[in-house]
Amino acid sequence: MDTHLSNYDFSIRRMPTYLHFAVTGDNTPENVRRSLRDVIDACTRLACSRVLLEEHFAGPSLGTVEIFEIVSEGSRKSSPAVAQIAYVDTNPEHDSNMLGFAETVAVNRGVQIRLCATVAEAEAWLTESAA
Repeated sequence: MDTHLSNYDFSIRRMPTYLHFAVTGDNTPENVRRSLRDVIDACTRLACSRVLLEEHFAGPSLGTVEIFEIVSEGSRKSSPAVAQIAYVDTNPEHDSNMLGFAETVAVNRGVQIRLCATVAEAEAWLTESAA
């Protein structure tokens, strides 16, 4: 048995103007990278560039260097498949400063992303920006 494999589950719901992704599992660099790859692949396959990403990863926040590397890498690969991301992290154990740092890194690399506290807030932002 490979101990490097982590729990991971990924689902997609097609909404009228965006794709709603829900990911669950362990909060590992591998799972975060995998979820970003899955989002990019699905957006490309379904020809929908607007995303609500609802993350339910268990465990402590990743470190600053890991966050920087993952977000920088994901930002480079996301265009043109992903144009807009509303991101909801449901784990209260995650450091809000680290989440804000991830958002800043992505925005500085040209990604239109907004960190939202709830799915309802994320839906509202995506709906407003679609009008």
